[in-house]
Amino acid sequence: MPREISGLKELKTIVWGESILAIPLEVCHASEFVKLPECIRQALNKSDLLSELESEMLSFQISGCLVIGAKQMHTPPWIREHFNNVAMLDIRICKLEEEGLKILREMPQLANLTLRFEVVPTTLIVFSSEGFAILDKLIVDSRVPRVTFQEGAMPMIKSLYFQFKFYSGPPNKDPMGINHLRTLMWIEFECNEDWYGGDNPWICPTIDVVRKEAKELTGMWGFKVCGHVEDIWSPLPSPPPSLEEEEEEEEEDDDDDEKEDEEKWNPFKLI
Repeated sequence: MPREISGLKELKTIVWGESILAIPLEVCHASEFVKLPECIRQALNKSDLLSELESEMLSFQISGCLVIGAKQMHTPPWIREHFNNVAMLDIRICKLEEEGLKILREMPQLANLTLRFEVVPTTLIVFSSEGFAILDKLIVDSRVPRVTFQEGAMPMIKSLYFQFKFYSGPPNKDPMGINHLRTLMWIEFECNEDWYGGDNPWICPTIDVVRKEAKELTGMWGFKVCGHVEDIWSPLPSPPPSLEEEEEEEEEDDDDDEKEDEEKWNPFKLI
């Protein structure tokens, strides 16, 4: 939806369609048809705030999520100043360092967080036992999900999503600490099935690590990869034998048959 629509002073009706994913805050503020959370409404009542943050491309989803559309180098401090009490946040970011993590984990009402990494993290992002007291959904959109969870992290989390538009990085077999998220019930890898088959050498090691750690969680009931729900508690089927293995098995069977024939026709065999 174009932000300029907020300039239509005589506008009386807006019809929301499924294609409209987010509404610019300028439109929300000027319209009586969009009910904003009180914390956002109060922030927008501050004089000149929208003009100050115009370049940040702030939008609001009908679901209740505040979307920061502009790419951020770090977690911007104005989130703490103006939007500290939002329940849902979607942010594009280049670096998530300790100070930025501190801003996010101290948001008292934050229940749903989407982190969209514009560049591959150069260092491991560690979620400790501090903060994120009521967060129940985390989405990590990154070409390489370099995150780990320590014991006691996110004590209320229920669902965890990893999104890949494409994967660009070496295979990751390091522990991610999924088993430390004791309340976790659902894990999903969202990616293009045509790009990421079951034998993809880059993303599969990461999925294998998460799958193995998720088995330790007693409350887990869903694990989904590229649209397919998996039963992670059942043993994986054995891979089909290679051509060389099939030829070796055939040779062994022929040798066994020859031995059986010799035993049958051996006149010196004791009965």
